[in-house]
Amino acid sequence: MENRTHAFFNKKIGSGVTPRGGASVYQDEGIIFLRSQNIYDQGLRIDDVSRISNEIHEKMSGSKVMKDDVLLNITGASIGRSSIFNLDEEANVNQHVCIIRPNEKVVPEYLHFLMQSEVGKLQVKLGTTGGNREGLNFEAIKKFRLPIPKRKEQYEILNSVSTKLNDLHLINSKLINQIQLLKNYRQSIISEAVTGKIDVREWETKK
Repeated sequence: MENRTHAFFNKKIGSGVTPRGGASVYQDEGIIFLRSQNIYDQGLRIDDVSRISNEIHEKMSGSKVMKDDVLLNITGASIGRSSIFNLDEEANVNQHVCIIRPNEKVVPEYLHFLMQSEVGKLQVKLGTTGGNREGLNFEAIKKFRLPIPKRKEQYEILNSVSTKLNDLHLINSKLINQIQLLKNYRQSIISEAVTGKIDVREWETKK
């Protein structure tokens, strides 16, 4: 396995702009317009997503998002957060979100996992420029060095990671359920005590 730079395995690295007029041109229906607050490692959050007209979308043709693009936040407090675009809708991005479009050498989900890993986060940290607002530029992203095995091995790694994550989620769900049961039991005891169903005077005597 070799460490390759982003420039070696990506078709596109770029971002968009804020449309002229800013928030005043956002609308309830239309093309999804993704901003940094919509990009999370766990997936896109689009409950409150802004939308733009098809006319603006076409004017911003250079930042149209395609399915399986990896989206990376490149400014501010959320720098380094990433999502994979898996929606069956058209979308665009502003200047705070970078589109990384892998070529045929890279499985998009594998690249997304890499960007979430310690290796990916370290590359973000090393490439970040300081000042009043931290940021990543495209040249820094192109210089990211990431381990890219053959596609078959990428799928094997993905399957292994997914299995382990599913196991962790299952354990976490069981723990949450147990905590909730204990809370319910505690609340039940308190309720029975204050309504007189349990004689707490006997407890006080034993103390």
